Amino acid sequence: GRTSHFGIHGNEAINVLLEDLDISAFEAGGISLNGVQNVLIRNVQVHHNALDVPVLSWYSKARFLLDKLDSAIATGSGGTWNGKRGAQIKAELKDEMDSTYWQVVNSETVSSKLFKNTAGAIDGCVTG
Repeated sequence: GRTSHFGIHGNEAINVLLEDLDISAFEAGGISLNGVQNVLIRNVQVHHNALDVPVLSWYSKARFLLDKLDSAIATGSGGTWNGKRGAQIKAELKDEMDSTYWQVVNSETVSSKLFKNTAGAIDGCVTG
């Protein structure tokens, strides 16, 4: 089924069996296992990454940026950008992200010029 990033993603698992699976409609990768031990993958098909990705990778980058903006605002080290201070930039970014989020969740067309993915394909790397 549809996943926003990986079909299967696991960290530090032990005795993993992935068997008789069909993994598709993922954005970034079919299977991602980090620090796992004793893994068997048998009869697994990974194919057809998603080609209907509604937002660009800027969306996730902006989500991670929010914490950094909080730090800059708290220390007063953010200065201004295009005449705007950190709190205003964060508020506008968060509003844009929230609007985009609800458009995606409600299967509406994304209207954000910053986040809308007009090509539909993932704009990052894809792995098996």
